Amino acid sequence: MLVLCVFALILCATAQTPPTLSDDFSANVKLDWVNGHSERHIEGKWFWDFTGKRDRFDAEIEGRGRVDAWKVWSNDSKTVTDYIYENGSQKCESNTHQEPLFGVFDFLPHSKAAGTCDGKGNKWSFSVKDAFEFDACISTDGTTPYWVELKQHVESGRHIVVVFHTYKAGRPEDAQFKLPSACTHH
Repeated sequence: MLVLCVFALILCATAQTPPTLSDDFSANVKLDWVNGHSERHIEGKWFWDFTGKRDRFDAEIEGRGRVDAWKVWSNDSKTVTDYIYENGSQKCESNTHQEPLFGVFDFLPHSKAAGTCDGKGNKWSFSVKDAFEFDACISTDGTTPYWVELKQHVESGRHIVVVFHTYKAGRPEDAQFKLPSACTHH
């Protein structure tokens, strides 16, 4: 009986607790997005203010130049307005639609340790059969994301990978979410 108790204690001690990362952050990232037969590969700055229900992504896009994109959710966290501003032409497009607000790292508390990744971190995985899979490679101290991956099996093969070159936890400055006048005067 004593051996069984010691074995149980060892198992509990070695079970890993998923990391907790802030969904309020600023980061330099590479975004790879496959949606069916369409692909996008973009590098840029990502400002995610989950608390304030908004995010911003700034990138240089071949053929378009610098493009800044915002998402601003309404109080119900289900309705979002997208703004896409092209710096060169100083034109802004906006679109309001239904899209629930989810944090980038919302899945981590439900994830399980899945080994090591990239020779420097721990892989965390969560999935719902025939619906989606989430994976993340997080530093061994649980404070820095290296990459996050989403595979959706329901929506025609949507596959998103975000590689974090830098990550700074905490709400981004409000100035990052100030829309250009072209986006506020339609």
